[in-house]
Amino acid sequence: MQVWRTNSGWFQTFRYKDGTFINEKGKYLDAGNTEREGENTIVANRSGKKQQKWEVIYVSSMKKENMQGYNANFGFYKARQFYLVSKLPMSRVLEVQGGRNLYLKMRTNRSTQKFYFDQVTKTIKSVAYTSKSLDIQNSGNSNNLQIWATNARWF
Repeated sequence: MQVWRTNSGWFQTFRYKDGTFINEKGKYLDAGNTEREGENTIVANRSGKKQQKWEVIYVSSMKKENMQGYNANFGFYKARQFYLVSKLPMSRVLEVQGGRNLYLKMRTNRSTQKFYFDQVTKTIKSVAYTSKSLDIQNSGNSNNLQIWATNARWF
């Protein structure tokens, strides 16, 4: 998994639905076959296995009266920071390393482990690298996930 510029194409927009992250081409966020520290995260076709199950854990809780800004189409509260937590037994989180690559790591609350949903571009952005969003490498012609600079073009 890597972090790269976002152009809001199908390879940069993901919906959170039923515990999975999926894009319009049916690519799922996948933790791979093991849950080792530093494991690379990819995208893959639906397998139904636990490695494709994730939980969104928001950094801070909100009072019920302040829970506005939910985008039901994408499954996120806009602009609220969260962790992407694997449902595999070790519950590792995604972490950006080197400003581009995404790996499974133990949660340490670093900004490189936090993300948020950008309502304007409809992408998942890195807190540490706010100009970058989740992206399938090579405009979707790869199974590598990265973060890439966001430019929010329609294509």
